[in-house]
Amino acid sequence: MIRDEFQHFLEDGIKFLDQKDFQEAIRNFELALEKSYMMGSDKDSLIVNEYLGKVYHLMHNIDRAIEYYKENLTLYMDLKDEKGIMRTLNKIALILFVGRKYKEALEYHMRCLEICRNVGNKHGEAVTLKNIGMIHSRLGNHVLALKAHTASLDIKRNLGDRRGEALSLYFLGQSQIDAGKFDLARKNLQAAGKILKNLGLKADLKKVNAEIEELDKIEEEFELELEITHRFHNISKDDFLFK
Repeated sequence: MIRDEFQHFLEDGIKFLDQKDFQEAIRNFELALEKSYMMGSDKDSLIVNEYLGKVYHLMHNIDRAIEYYKENLTLYMDLKDEKGIMRTLNKIALILFVGRKYKEALEYHMRCLEICRNVGNKHGEAVTLKNIGMIHSRLGNHVLALKAHTASLDIKRNLGDRRGEALSLYFLGQSQIDAGKFDLARKNLQAAGKILKNLGLKADLKKVNAEIEELDKIEEEFELELEITHRFHNISKDDFLFK
């Protein structure tokens, strides 16, 4: 009986979520969650918490979304489900990243990185390192960002993941632009573009080409600023000598 009620509330919650009626979705999911507690079913609670986190995320209520994902994190830890733990840690970190809570996001990614290394999950390690690199770029920690992206690139190459290698080169190039290393950035972006072109991945290639175009503009602006600074320096010097 309770199982039937749980299923009814869960299905109605999903229906209202698809209709973007978030308040009704929340009401039904909360009722489903209550039934999962009554059944003592952690697996059912995991499903409902996931939906509640999703609803609140769509409503841009980051704090409430994270509350439900943290509930799942605790449940996955009790179940010793390492994949669930890593997936949830990354999910929380990415929500915090979008919310510009970079230092908090970094803490969750670092926890995920430790688990990935302990269980030998190389793909997860590479993805997490990429995310860590992006956070360090936002924080202005360019050396740490480049280190993380380089480590991610090395893993992707060792795994033989060509698309992953190209994307790592792309993110590394972005960080090098942020660090003012324009020549290295261009080299890596062009290398990424070459791989993606060979793989026929047009959507990814378009992103890389857009970044190269942006780099062209940045370099032009940088050279113009240098020229203006040089001219101003000469004018100031001549003015001083004239006096």
